[in-house]
Amino acid sequence: MSFPRKRESRFSVVVWIRPRMSLSGIIRKKGGVFQSAQVMKSIFLKLSLLTVFLASAAFAVRAETPAPRIISLAPSLTEILFELGLSETVVGVTSYCDWPPEAARKEKVGDYLTPAIEKIVSLKPAMVFSLSDGKTARILRNMGIKVYVSDPQDFSSLKQTVTDIGRITGKPAAASGLVAELDSVVRGEKKRAAARPVSEKPRLYIETNYPPPWSCSDKSFLGEAAGFIGCRNIFSVARKGFFPVSSETIIRENPDVILVLSGDENIASRTGFAGIKAIKNSNVIIWSDRGALVRASPRMIRNLPALRKRIFTDEE
Repeated sequence: MSFPRKRESRFSVVVWIRPRMSLSGIIRKKGGVFQSAQVMKSIFLKLSLLTVFLASAAFAVRAETPAPRIISLAPSLTEILFELGLSETVVGVTSYCDWPPEAARKEKVGDYLTPAIEKIVSLKPAMVFSLSDGKTARILRNMGIKVYVSDPQDFSSLKQTVTDIGRITGKPAAASGLVAELDSVVRGEKKRAAARPVSEKPRLYIETNYPPPWSCSDKSFLGEAAGFIGCRNIFSVARKGFFPVSSETIIRENPDVILVLSGDENIASRTGFAGIKAIKNSNVIIWSDRGALVRASPRMIRNLPALRKRIFTDEE
């Protein structure tokens, strides 16, 4: 019966030094002066050199231990992993993981709704990162693969996710620095928004998908972030984070600004939309990179200043 070889990250060496003479032989008198100090100094120097050599060898063994192999089953988690400098350890991603560009070149393991279990297992991951603790996570855990689950829905949970991933992957300092950076951006945006009168805070319609039109509430990461920059989401109090809406409801709410993430550049031509304030005043923002704002990721927070400047055109 054979057993798998274990990777050793450290080793112990026992060194036996056979004394060549007794202590009384070492400490001898010559010309009235004891020479024990000189002899012991020589022995100490040799042992010190041996210790340095063994420590260097042990470090070399640890350095050669390969980094854990990681698979990400969500675009937002993939972005966080790459932000923390873990690009080399990520061996598989979903077909939707397209940022950063390097992520798109990784092995594909299906999409985050229907990942390919066999493909995941074939890549021999030490850990899988997922949004859901569902069937896929249970199967992988039963196979002995560690699964980390997190689906951040607001800024606070995004920061916690970054912190957790940093701790799990041995990147706590990078995670701490990233959280500090994101906190700084949000504080700056909130400060600007607080200085703006409520009357100057536009009512915003965010369209995330079409057709049919979908929007988001302040229970979503995107809806909350819109408030950071001083906008009033017309669907802020909806019960779910993301949901379908009717054209009639959008027309009735009459938003001042429309943010289009759905890719529909002809929103102004929809029936009944011509009378909406945002359409009449040409305050329709077509944001081409949907993932940059929809995903709960550091990239989304970094895009807030750019989004604010497109909404508040009076700012420099």
